[in-house]
Amino acid sequence: MIEEVKKLLNKNNVSVAVVMDDAYDTRPFAEDLSAAPWNSFFDDLTDEEEGQLRNVLGNTYDEQSVTELITTDVFVRAVWDLRDNIAASHALFEAYRAAQAQKCSVLEPLLSLLRDGLKLTCHSVGREANLAQLDGQVIFLDLYMGFHERKEAIQRAAYKMKELIKAKPDDPPSVILLSESSELERLAPQLRDDAQLLGCKFRWISKTDLKDSIAVAERIYDLVVSHTDAVTLNQCMLSWERALSRSKDHFMKSIRSLDLSDYANVKALILESEGEPLGDYVLDIYDLHLHSVLEGDQELVAAAQKLTSINWDNYPPAHFIPSDELNTIMDGALFHNQVRTDSYLK
Repeated sequence: MIEEVKKLLNKNNVSVAVVMDDAYDTRPFAEDLSAAPWNSFFDDLTDEEEGQLRNVLGNTYDEQSVTELITTDVFVRAVWDLRDNIAASHALFEAYRAAQAQKCSVLEPLLSLLRDGLKLTCHSVGREANLAQLDGQVIFLDLYMGFHERKEAIQRAAYKMKELIKAKPDDPPSVILLSESSELERLAPQLRDDAQLLGCKFRWISKTDLKDSIAVAERIYDLVVSHTDAVTLNQCMLSWERALSRSKDHFMKSIRSLDLSDYANVKALILESEGEPLGDYVLDIYDLHLHSVLEGDQELVAAAQKLTSINWDNYPPAHFIPSDELNTIMDGALFHNQVRTDSYLK
């Protein structure tokens, strides 16, 4: 399998992978040290060591309380940079260093596969790295971009992906989400949606499975083999987004131009003989009008036609029953929304 993936990567000119994980942070952040022995640190701090911190931080050191200082990244960075000169910092960073070493050991099989097995250029970077500058084609992203498994850490990971996609909208990289969390199956789709990633460009794997090089290689293969088709689909999605914006402006300008007499004409000429209420009918004519405006968007029509070029025999249905989201879309194409049908009962 490894050799098969290597050949595929060469064929598709995939040469750069990036592993972004807080395990590779070059320094701790305040949130990473929330459980650190800060009381002991300040008790053991000498006057000379305080003077060094004061030289770096200026008045900030004296103006802020201890409670405020330990929650600021600027202060934590100063202590970290001076760690060799401040004896009290050794115990402070002991747990952090141990945690970082353990995290790196978990990721080592992945780096070995990417660099040695698949012969890729592999960048292992922390949370401050600029992904767009690394030109990674396959991104391994830590779900919790931070020391503690918190909502903010997940949002940080989603923000990193959104920034990367914004930088490369026409050819987004493939993303494989990593986590040791038991909630990975539930949270991965949430991050995918928050980051506005295409489902066909996104996979996930537990960090406990990184020792299984075949399982990791299969996910890489799955994403790379379909990359060209995924780019075509992505271009269609981008065209839809732009077309919706253009069509919205055209549609709203059109319906705003209507006078009350126009609605009265619709009611008198069309609805009175049928006994249909105007409010219900307006939903239909607005729906059809917007549909017509979208169909007149040349970019959207051209992008949709390109989907025909995809060989769909390469993607047999994965399940006997369509996905929930596909069912929702098809239901919307066949039936009125439940909110509207419920209004008939009022």
